[in-house]
Amino acid sequence: MTWLTRELPSVQGGELALAEAAAALRARLVYISTDYVFGGTLRQPYPEDHPTEPLSVYGATKLEGEQVTAAVEDHLIVRTSWVFGEGKNFVAAILGAARTRTELSVVDDQWGRPTYAVDLAGGILDLLDRGATGIFHLQGEGEPGTWADVAEAALAAAGSATAVARVTTAEYDAGRTGRTAPRPSYSVLDCSKAASLGVALRPWREAVEDYVKVTA
Repeated sequence: MTWLTRELPSVQGGELALAEAAAALRARLVYISTDYVFGGTLRQPYPEDHPTEPLSVYGATKLEGEQVTAAVEDHLIVRTSWVFGEGKNFVAAILGAARTRTELSVVDDQWGRPTYAVDLAGGILDLLDRGATGIFHLQGEGEPGTWADVAEAALAAAGSATAVARVTTAEYDAGRTGRTAPRPSYSVLDCSKAASLGVALRPWREAVEDYVKVTA
């Protein structure tokens, strides 16, 4: 794998070490990737084989991680998006802000489907049980929504009276200091490949509601 260090100089040593160890042990290497490897210009769910076009350094480095992983013969790459769960995440931030504010400005022109980390972990295990290899997309099911939709779903589940003011990405960024990393405006992933193996995550609205109940 020495070519990887030449072709992908920004890949972290840890990723290369894991890939080399997996190859030496003939073990399956699992890598969790992101919707950020796509440019967000498509207006239908992204299939696994759609050309990648990362907009940010984060997306580019995640794509390089995919390439390192793909160099291992037995590998599984799982792309997901808008993950929430234990620790810092969007849903937790919304609930926290709602404790002290009566209105929150939330972006309404970026589309996707949130993914509960608990569901994602189960989906990955299911793919492994089925011997899946290659690239798969996994994200919460249901109709796509915007960040504003996710915020409203979380606030409703929490019984909060805090209102959501829907704003554009440009309007939201205008009120922030410093540079902001570009995000794909459309992050809906086509998960039919995983579904063909019987692996699908529950609707994201249901998952958000359960997460709020657990963390309340």
